[in-house]
Amino acid sequence: TDITNAHTPDCGPEFWLIENGEIKIDQQKLIEFNRKNMPDLSRIEFKYKLHKAGKLEEVEQFIKTTDNFLLQLAYNEAQFFSRTDTLLTQALEDLGWTDEQVDEMWTS
Repeated sequence: TDITNAHTPDCGPEFWLIENGEIKIDQQKLIEFNRKNMPDLSRIEFKYKLHKAGKLEEVEQFIKTTDNFLLQLAYNEAQFFSRTDTLLTQALEDLGWTDEQVDEMWTS
């Protein structure tokens, strides 16, 4: 990717790499940066997005049957959900979701 076409205003040298004498954007770093900057979702937004993705029932069943009390507490009591929260990330991985699927749901 040509750095002049970067889609983020904060795309500084930490995202650059030199490949075959050309300066390019490190796509993985850019994806991680964008992921960290996704907005938190309210409880209602999060559940609605799960519903739209056809995953709400699956997630709620998983929460009911997990032995992870902290995960149950967080899901049932949190007012906001962060895209990069470690509990959320682990739970969705346990359900077989890829990072790309979660990103898609988050931004839909």
